Amino acid sequence: MSSAARQLSLFDFRQKRQRRTSHPTVEEYLSSLVESRLTREVYDNREVRKIARICGLHSEEVRTDLKRCGYEKIVNPNGLAVWIRKEEAGHEA
Repeated sequence: MSSAARQLSLFDFRQKRQRRTSHPTVEEYLSSLVESRLTREVYDNREVRKIARICGLHSEEVRTDLKRCGYEKIVNPNGLAVWIRKEEAGHEA
């Protein structure tokens, strides 16, 4: 059966799953986000790994780029390591 003679189904019109776009730098990825909690604070383990996967970097490179972008690593009241913007931590950049 040729593709021209094939009957169309609803599956032919479904949207294809889109892959996440890759960003070359952490700064570009953060600037592409809408203002949200993730742009204000980034949890050290899981979210750093997520950003590393999206940007194609190692986790340590992401941490270095976060520091360069004006983030500071703190421990929140729950004992979790979090990267937050220095101006939100009460420090000047």
